[in-house]
Amino acid sequence: MPRSTRARGGPPRALLLDHGGVLTRSVKHPERCPSSPTAFSPAPTGRPVWTASGCLVTSAPAWPPTATGRTATPAPPPPHETTHHELWEEFIATDWPEPARAAVSAEATELCRSPVLTESDKRAEPATTEVLRLGKEHGVRAGVVSNTLAGSLNRETVAACGLAPYLGVQVHSDETGLREPGPQLLLPAARALGTDPADCWYVGDNDDRDVVCGTGGRTHGTDAPRGPPRHRRRPAARHGRPRRRRTAGTASPRTQRKRPHGRPRGTRMNGTEELSVHLRTVAVEAALAVAPDLRAAFRSRMEVRFKRDEHDPVTEHDRRAEERIRHALLGKVPGSTIVGEEGGRREGSGRISWYVDPIDGTANFAHGLAFFCTAIGAVLDGRPVAAAVVDPIAGHVFSADLAGARLGDRPLVSAGTTEEGRALLITGFPNSRELESRDPESPVRFAGLVSRYGTVRRTGSAALSLAHVAAGWSDAALGTTVNAWDICAAHLLVDRAGGTYVPFGGDPGWDQPCYLAHTRDLEPTALREFAHWYTTRRARTGR
Repeated sequence: MPRSTRARGGPPRALLLDHGGVLTRSVKHPERCPSSPTAFSPAPTGRPVWTASGCLVTSAPAWPPTATGRTATPAPPPPHETTHHELWEEFIATDWPEPARAAVSAEATELCRSPVLTESDKRAEPATTEVLRLGKEHGVRAGVVSNTLAGSLNRETVAACGLAPYLGVQVHSDETGLREPGPQLLLPAARALGTDPADCWYVGDNDDRDVVCGTGGRTHGTDAPRGPPRHRRRPAARHGRPRRRRTAGTASPRTQRKRPHGRPRGTRMNGTEELSVHLRTVAVEAALAVAPDLRAAFRSRMEVRFKRDEHDPVTEHDRRAEERIRHALLGKVPGSTIVGEEGGRREGSGRISWYVDPIDGTANFAHGLAFFCTAIGAVLDGRPVAAAVVDPIAGHVFSADLAGARLGDRPLVSAGTTEEGRALLITGFPNSRELESRDPESPVRFAGLVSRYGTVRRTGSAALSLAHVAAGWSDAALGTTVNAWDICAAHLLVDRAGGTYVPFGGDPGWDQPCYLAHTRDLEPTALREFAHWYTTRRARTGR
């Protein structure tokens, strides 16, 4: 494996740029804001508040100024970004009447854009534009990583300044829920550019925050030049590739008996594999785009309706999230077919089909139980090739392409116990429709699973359950009467992580209505017996 640019001291393979002060500069127009006195109560440390003049400001965080007037690095750094809804509901309209709070909450995203549009104009930094042009000529890819409460506005600015052709990805804190100096903000950007963070240069305009973010993310942290060179004191950067540490969902190479699917080192990807990597990035970005709104709506008052019966709820957030995902997918992959749980099938002219479940586990979401996810799978010529499953509450980003599966930036390895008596099984069987059939064998079969598995749980989200199998957090999963959007993304996670996914109960193909899945280590005798019984009964009775 080639050494990183950090180790060998060579040029970067990619540039990660801050937005304000690096990619663009603001031309302030204070005259656009009313000159009336402003009164507001300071928000908690580092939280934004709204002034009476309509300008967005930030209360003084616990970063005392240094002798040079710069800011020192906070310890520990705040890892999460305030959502648009949190800003208005918790820090601006806290004591407003309920109708007023509901009104501003519904328009929270647009209200976060308005003052930025009002008080300044954005222009491209000429020097950075030249760097991007030279980088493109020499094959150095570039992306944006930025703290902002108006990520959509930053994207519009990039397009208006003609910079979009130079950028392979744009990651904004209000869309991911993460914030500098947390280095996790850099990781999806580096992955989207097809490189390791250690092979990137991160360019910011803050002496401390951006350097800490860059070095913490294993990039080269640097500042955008401002005038003549001068000596600066910076946090000491760590050199050399850090030792790999194992986390949940990964395993030491010495303990691996079966390697998860992935490309052998030193070999080149073919065209389909390269496309699958791109589609995975698109799926992850689309799923992350709706995560802040789902977090904000979770455990809030919401209207719940029912589709087929009271066991099949839907909320306004399901429909809104699916529509936003659809626009994001078509914006990156025009001509795609979109198959969504709420919007049905919308045919496109291309070879790519997307299977979208905006909230898999809507009942959990509506009741305030933190086990639901957004699942997006890409299918090329009938074959699933890319996947994203995002748990917005836990912050877990599962993804897969033909080269492998990941949890965040770590490879996923589906490993666990070998014995069913010690294993954890997640299943939705028997559901209400199964019990309505009054088959006396159904509860007996469920009792058999309970007796033969160490632990059995009913979690209410097929996609997230399968993602847990891919990570090795659950040993097995069993589903009946599922839909294609429930399992398109997650079954690829299990397969690419080295686990086993077996569809059954329908015509041949990945989208059959039933499945059993397990880690690479488990011998699932009881599950195979169940699948045989269920398939035989279905052939005999038609249900």
